[in-house]
Amino acid sequence: MGRLSTKDRLPQWGTIDLAIFPLCDHIDESHNHLFFECSYSKRVWSKLLKWQNISKNVRRWQEEKSWATSNASSRSVQADIYKMCLAGAVYHIWLERDARVFSQGQKEDKGLVRQIIQEIFVCGSMTKKFATKLAQMNCYP
Repeated sequence: MGRLSTKDRLPQWGTIDLAIFPLCDHIDESHNHLFFECSYSKRVWSKLLKWQNISKNVRRWQEEKSWATSNASSRSVQADIYKMCLAGAVYHIWLERDARVFSQGQKEDKGLVRQIIQEIFVCGSMTKKFATKLAQMNCYP
């Protein structure tokens, strides 16, 4: 719903003057840029799409949501894995952004992708249908 406290909204509140995005250091931070337009986020999402064997280019936030609504709305295991990847990517990219803003830490995109995939394996292994599909996908991009 566009309510995240991204740096493009903070100057409106008089909190900060500069809105540089901490994941790529050269473009203003906005909600749209945060998850899929930034080079860091784009690499993370591209690797997760490749891991799922989905051949498509990374798009803007609204376009990704529309694609997910039309292509991953079924109750299939593949659709559920896609939704888990999308949620995991959004969550972990936001955590990485916060880590860089508040503690100057940094995690490589490859490490972030591995963490998301490992969490999907942990959650997905709880049911037999997920475990079977995930066993077929048992490799990292």
